This record gives sequence, C-alpha cells and structure tokens, in this order.
Amino acid sequence: MPCVSPTCFDGIGGSAFLLLWIIVTMATRFHGVETEVASSVSAMTSLISQEEKLITHLGKVLELAEMKGENATWISRIKSYLDCIEVKHRSIANAAGTLSHPVIGFRLVRRLAKEWNDVTGIVDSSRRQVENVNALYGQSSDEIMKNYVKLCREASEVSSYSSLPASPTLVCSWRHTNPYLRYKVELLHISPDIHQFHDVISPHEIEHIKDMAKEKLLPSTLDIDESSREEVRYWRVSQTAWFRDETPVLQRLSERVGHLTGLDTGIVTDTKGNLDNINSEPLQVVNYGLGGLYGPHLDTLHSTSHTSDTSRRHAGDRLATWMFYLGDVHIGGATVFPRINVSVKPIKGSAILWYNLLRNGQIDKRTVHAGCPVVIGDKWVANKWVRDTDQWMTRPCLLDPLL
Repeated sequence: MPCVSPTCFDGIGGSAFLLLWIIVTMATRFHGVETEVASSVSAMTSLISQEEKLITHLGKVLELAEMKGENATWISRIKSYLDCIEVKHRSIANAAGTLSHPVIGFRLVRRLAKEWNDVTGIVDSSRRQVENVNALYGQSSDEIMKNYVKLCREASEVSSYSSLPASPTLVCSWRHTNPYLRYKVELLHISPDIHQFHDVISPHEIEHIKDMAKEKLLPSTLDIDESSREEVRYWRVSQTAWFRDETPVLQRLSERVGHLTGLDTGIVTDTKGNLDNINSEPLQVVNYGLGGLYGPHLDTLHSTSHTSDTSRRHAGDRLATWMFYLGDVHIGGATVFPRINVSVKPIKGSAILWYNLLRNGQIDKRTVHAGCPVVIGDKWVANKWVRDTDQWMTRPCLLDPLL
C-alpha cells in the first residue's frame, strides 16, 4: 500500500513550499523508472541513495515546521509518511547487495513508481505555477518573496515607520480639485510614481462603508485553477465585499477619485439600469483580521476577453489602483512593493495611487505589491480600480513607456 497520497498535503503551512521543492529535485527522478532503471543495478543503487537524501530532508523540514509551530495535522501526516517510507527504504537498503535478484529489483522499481507518481503530479503543478510567476513578474519569485518578508519585518519593528530616505525629489504638495478644495499629497516614489493622499475620506464616510460591508463580507478569492486552492488560501487571508455607487456617499467617493486622478471613473447604465460601460470598477472593501495578508501580486487582469460581461470586457485592463485606508494598523499591515523596496503605512483617512500600466499599455511589472501580515489590530481598505479604455483623452498612449 502506498505511503502517501495527495490528501496528505491538505492544510499545509509555509514549510510545505520548501517540501515541494525538495520533491521537485528528487521525486521526479522516480517518475517513469519502469523503463531503463530496471536494467541497471547501479541505477537502482543510485535511486536508493536519492531516497535516503529525501528522507533526511523531510526530517529537517519537520524539525523546522515544529519550531515554527506549523499546522499540527500536517506535521502528523508527514511524520506518518516518513515513518512508512523509511521502513520500506531500510528493508530494501539492507538488501542492496541482492539488487541483481530480479524479484528484489522488480519490487524496488514498482514501489518507487507507485509511491512517487501522485506526488510528482503535485510537484509539476507547483513548479508550473512558480515558473508562471517568474515569467509574469520578470524576476525570481524567490527574490520577490525575500524582499517582501524583509520589508514586512522592517515595517513591523517600529510603530511609526517609513522606508523613504530623505530626498529633494520626494516632496509634499497640494492637489487642487477645484478653486475651493485641495488635498495633501505625498510623493512616495518616482518611476513608478506612487502617491499618498492624506485626509481624502472623512470618518463619517469610513463608518458608512464599514457598516455596509460588515453584512456582506465573504472570504477573499483568487482567479486560479482548482488544483491550486490549498496553496492559495495561505496567499490571501481576508474578507471582501463589493459595492456599486449605490449611495450618495459612494457616488461622492467615486467622483472624488476622478477629480484627484484626472481620470474618468464614471459608470454608464442603459435605460433598464444595467451596466452598459464602466470606466471604474465597483468599490472593493477588504478586511484583514489578525494575521491577515495578501502575498505579492499584480492588480492587472492580464486578459478581459474571457468574461461574458460586455461592459467589463470592453473597459480594458486596470490602468490605476486607488486604495483608501479606512483605519490605522497598530503593528503590521503595510502595503509593500518588493521590486522597488517601498513600504507604505496604513494611515486612516489617507489613500495611495499608482498606475499598473505603462504609457504604451504594457504591464508595469515594477508595481508588484503585497499586504503585510497584520500583527496587532485589524486592517480595512477600499480599492477603486480605474479601467484604461476610455482614458485616452486624460492619459494618452505613448510609444515611450517611461514618459
């Protein structure tokens, strides 16, 4: 009876990713061993050696997982697997001198093929996902994760923080929406430009949004294939609700975003009240509780052709992200940009703005961003995404993407 099945990987924690990569480099060597391995005693001896290394690595992973307090159920399952596979390994290793015997050789090949076939399928899926991330971001996912962890750790070490060094080019100014209204804006980074607007949403407006959202919050999701669900539920830990401009407060906020960005945030409806065209998406309200986070990602949709909603399909990609901070976070919860080493503190009443697309319409991969884990407190944000199709008058396309 095989020692492991895909169900053994349900509920795994952070150490599981390391485990998968160990199996990538070793378990795949067992895939398809029915063919040429059986004809070589030296090859079968090599397989036994590889399995010995795998058992050693698994033991180290378990030690690390226990030290970090990983999921106890997952640790128990892997321990059971390790005990099972080790017994079988020792029995065949002790008989290594008789591998030339056809029955013993056949049993070894059969066991390796069966034990690792299902695991190889899991590994291949995980490897493809990582390769897709690397291709999309134009940078090693390991490097992005390393910077993400570094920025989050630095942001959580002090109660008031900023990753921005003193610079004459990073300035504060006033943004006028009309002759009578102006808002404070802070330039956090140049190329890509990231701005933080202060006092752009009132306490009354914040409470209005929170009160509406509390009745409609649902676990946040990602647009992924079913085989990746287990890994993704550790990538995004939050609750989400969506709202059209259905109240005067929401209408006012949508217009305010348009005034401050200079972009068209309008939503056009037909005579029956159905969406005919959108220049911005409904407001997305997100709540992160203790430990809530969102791993590194891009806001762009990459493709809108798959949706059956014609108003969204013809609206284009997400040109700009506007994120309202609806509360302070005592420790943690920073918004970080791992590729440009910027972290932004959630400040109640403020908002940050950046563009996801370059001026030539290509994705700006430098805007990979993430939400750091909430250590103490909770985090509320409201996102407004502005689509690009009807912004050609206010932000025309240019051949030079950096202009």
